[in-house]
Amino acid sequence: MTATQSHEALLETCIEACLNCLRACENCATACLESDMVQMMAACIKRCRDCARVNAHDS
Repeated sequence: MTATQSHEALLETCIEACLNCLRACENCATACLESDMVQMMAACIKRCRDCARVNAHDS
């Protein structure tokens, strides 16, 4: 194996690891967003942000 082939193999391994990580993160994000608890928390956060915007304008 030449040095170029070795670098190419290492690069391919790194790319594959990155893609595997990306898939795992996407699966985790999807699972979290489909959870009822997360939806409830997201709604609460949105209400808090809306309230903060209203209060900021009132000041």
